Amino acid sequence: MTLIGDAQAPAPSEERPAKASSPTGAAALAAVVVGALAAALYRQGAFYPVDAFSVAVVAALLAIAALARNRDRHSLAVSVTFGCLAVWWLVRAIMEGSPAAFLPLGASTLAFPAAYLVMRSVPAPDRWRVARR
Repeated sequence: MTLIGDAQAPAPSEERPAKASSPTGAAALAAVVVGALAAALYRQGAFYPVDAFSVAVVAALLAIAALARNRDRHSLAVSVTFGCLAVWWLVRAIMEGSPAAFLPLGASTLAFPAAYLVMRSVPAPDRWRVARR
């Protein structure tokens, strides 16, 4: 028989160890972001439908991968907000009868939060180093 207060419950921080993110996985995701940015700049800013479509697909895949690595409140809030904005923009384009009208702005709507989510998963010293260069 245990009395109340005899059994020591673990502190909330001791219940579940923090998930350590591997620097190599975050660096690989960041390299994909930099590569997509370089390709978009080389192809004149991704303002053309084929380029914008590839940027939207890569951004969606990166956002999913980054969310799988780091699912906290801020990441989910950014994802839901920009996801709803992208869906609204796509629905608006379809209602206007031109789904291709989604691409330039819609691709950016997906790419900005993807870059944010990827850079959020990079460890702080590496993030500082990237920002300083």
